[in-house]
Amino acid sequence: MSGNTKRLALLLLATILSTGTAFAETPRCQDLKLRKDRDACHARQAADARQVRSQEPNGKMIDSIEQMKIDDDRLAKRLQGICRGC
Repeated sequence: MSGNTKRLALLLLATILSTGTAFAETPRCQDLKLRKDRDACHARQAADARQVRSQEPNGKMIDSIEQMKIDDDRLAKRLQGICRGC
C-alpha cells in the first residue's frame, strides 16, 4: 500500500469509529439511577409516542388519494363505454 492509500484507509477508519457514537441509542429509562430522572424519561417517551400516534396524514397524501378516486371513476366510465355487456 502506498502512503496515500494508508492515510485514506486510516482516515476512513477514524471517521467510521467516530460516527458510531453519534448513532448510539438513547439511554433506557431503567438505566437511570435517580427516580425523578427515570420518571421524566418515561414521561418524555410517552409524550413522544402520543405525538407519533396523533400525527395525521399530511395533506398531500389525502390529495393523492382523492386524485386516485377521480382517476378510478374516469377509468370506470371509459370501460363502461368500451365493454357493454362484458
